[in-house]
Amino acid sequence: MGESGADIVDQLRKVSDDRGLDDARSAELAILLAEADINLINGSNERVQLEAWASQVGAIMEE
Repeated sequence: MGESGADIVDQLRKVSDDRGLDDARSAELAILLAEADINLINGSNERVQLEAWASQVGAIMEE
């Protein structure tokens, strides 16, 4: 059985906290995770939310 989108968001939050990123990037990631989390709570598609989050994180990390 797979993990729920909310469980994955929680795990991503823990991992991003442990990465030693600067404060600005950590804040951006936290905001993206919060947005994905609220969208999941409101019933959005888990796969779409996680793929959107991954895409946005990729863009942030390239900056």
